[in-house]
Amino acid sequence: MLTDTGTLNMRNVLHQIYVNLWVEYVVKNPICPVEHPGGEGVANEKFEMGLETFVKGFV
Repeated sequence: MLTDTGTLNMRNVLHQIYVNLWVEYVVKNPICPVEHPGGEGVANEKFEMGLETFVKGFV
């Protein structure tokens, strides 16, 4: 996540993304691959939509 240098600590925001989105939509998804070789990103539509919605709340 890129932010302005004047932005306060984003640790809580990153924790919320991890707990509420990453764990729920990627880690707990039995058909989502565990490893992503070659720098491939996660192809999980629910995670991507949830992240987009979450981040838009800050704009």
